[in-house]
Amino acid sequence: MSDRVRTLLIADNEPLKEKVENWCPTLDNLEYLGFVPATPKTLQALQLYLPDLLLVGMTNWQESLQVISRLSLAYPHGAYVVVTPNPNASAIREMMRAGVLDYLDVNADMNQAAVSLLQTYRASRKRYERLSVQVLSERSVRPAKSIVFLGNTGGVGKSTLATSIAAVFAQRGAKTVLLDLNLRSGVDPIYLGLSPDRTLADLAAEVTDLDATVLNRYLLHHSTGLDVLCAPRTAAGAASITPALVKILLQALLRQYEYVVIDTPPLLDDIVLTAVDASQDFLLVSTMNVSALHNARRLMDLWNKLGYSETDLKHIINRSGTKSGLRISDVHRILKSSVFWQVGNDEKAMNRAINDGELLVLKHPNHRISRELNRLADSLFERYRYRPTRRSRSKGSGFNLPFGKKSAQG
Repeated sequence: MSDRVRTLLIADNEPLKEKVENWCPTLDNLEYLGFVPATPKTLQALQLYLPDLLLVGMTNWQESLQVISRLSLAYPHGAYVVVTPNPNASAIREMMRAGVLDYLDVNADMNQAAVSLLQTYRASRKRYERLSVQVLSERSVRPAKSIVFLGNTGGVGKSTLATSIAAVFAQRGAKTVLLDLNLRSGVDPIYLGLSPDRTLADLAAEVTDLDATVLNRYLLHHSTGLDVLCAPRTAAGAASITPALVKILLQALLRQYEYVVIDTPPLLDDIVLTAVDASQDFLLVSTMNVSALHNARRLMDLWNKLGYSETDLKHIINRSGTKSGLRISDVHRILKSSVFWQVGNDEKAMNRAINDGELLVLKHPNHRISRELNRLADSLFERYRYRPTRRSRSKGSGFNLPFGKKSAQG
């Protein structure tokens, strides 16, 4: 079997294209497959040629990164290289942060650059194959799973539920990480009583592979065993988080954890959709409030337009005991969908626990809301079953008929 690297050029810059096409076929270690333009049909060419190495040279390096970002979601197995003349240090840094393998300076010595590029590619492939074997070995024992908490309005308790469920799984012995992607107003560490020294913004500045050693420098460790990656503290820090970084980050987390729980902002943007594409469970949180329910329905409509299946969304009604004048039938009518789960209301107890730097589910595990959250965790991950304490069982019918049951239509 040939060890030559199958290489395809994607470009719209004619002088650059000519230079690369004159150079590639002369290299013994490259099997040059040819050129394709960057069009909506480019993906078809990738699936036809199955290249190992993709050289992307657009009008400027920023456009090249945009093309790579689109293609890598659908063709993640190729190694992407930006072809550009005279990149400066800032451009090189942005390329590395975007997850490209390398860059190729067409104004440099092309033959020498090819040697370096092939060495980088082969080292990357060896690392990928080693990690693939590790992942297959680990997943033969337990599959990694990612769950996203979604919402389309603030104040519905999405972050409370996300942190609570993550803490429950960690407390039960599952290796769990909580990723706070609510980049501009993340509160997860506050709910857990933690004070972050480093956040995702600091991690974004790390130009290296995200292995366990690197990640550990940015994790907060909670007493339950839960690890937490915190949202940036500033708007500038939030702006430094890109979909490409989130994609690489989630790939790394799913290699190291059993469960990745993701908290998100109240919208669907590129960052959230990158998390969705890497996940299996999607919990849409709202309350017994007409405005919140209509906003949830709007998110569901957008979800459908983006090509996702509405049946994948599990709708959770938080604070279902609130006297709002709405019945569960009204909720079904507004959502045009059934409810997966209901969590009752005791806002005073929840807020009191958070003000003390603890979650209610940890501080008062026998509180009815805590038991409902444990049963919600049961429904999501069957492997870790909730076993109530003797005190919990003594509640009688209050335990057997919780707010946190599936609805008749759920």
